[in-house]
Amino acid sequence: MHTGERSLNSALRPPDLVKMELFKQFPKYWDWRIRDGGKLNPVKNQGTRDICWAIVVVEAVAAGFSIRHKTELLELSCQELLDCCNEEKKECYAYPIKKAFNYVQTNGIRTESEYPFVATKCPCKPKNEQEKLSSIHISKIITIDYTDEAQILKVTQQPVAGGVYLTNEFNELKGEIYEGSENYLRNKEGKILRHAILLVGFGYDEKYGKYYWIIKNSYGRRWGVNGYGRIARNSSLLGKKNLIFTTCFPVFD
Repeated sequence: MHTGERSLNSALRPPDLVKMELFKQFPKYWDWRIRDGGKLNPVKNQGTRDICWAIVVVEAVAAGFSIRHKTELLELSCQELLDCCNEEKKECYAYPIKKAFNYVQTNGIRTESEYPFVATKCPCKPKNEQEKLSSIHISKIITIDYTDEAQILKVTQQPVAGGVYLTNEFNELKGEIYEGSENYLRNKEGKILRHAILLVGFGYDEKYGKYYWIIKNSYGRRWGVNGYGRIARNSSLLGKKNLIFTTCFPVFD
């Protein structure tokens, strides 16, 4: 039990005090589903396809562009990323988030209506002259140190792309706060499967006294709560402090 501010501060190391002061600059709750009238498209369902990376990148670009330019929210083409990021692939495939952002930076990306989703890998369709002019571009990609929670709190600027290691508990998440697990899912080579997610906010659960991230997933609306989940900002499990990695977001001119 705390006996006063002085005893609390004396128990904290200087870096902890700095972090406490920094966190006072942020609100306790943030959610891009409701900020500025809502800056997120409907939840998608990737099914068994390896396209989470494409879904997350187009979501981050669409939301960031709308926030930056104060425009209506566009729905961008994850099919273009799937078809064009690695043209040699014949089926859906895993791909690094940052490299997909690099594609958008170099080539721009079309809207969903211009390049509709067909749920399978297809040959890349080149842009016509009008599409080259109207495509959405980003100017650069900002990488965030995922071990520094204060940096990830930049989600107040715009949604942030990230990754998690897949576990049975994550796949079956409902309304609880995900704390991590050792029940990793692996591929045929034995490597732990990674999954792209979109950070859209954060909050504090008064009942459990737990800070959490709000993430948007691509498992359809039956996962989590209507397709969104909560991940512990500091897991209580030993060795599981940071559950999210490869955090980055696009920047626009």
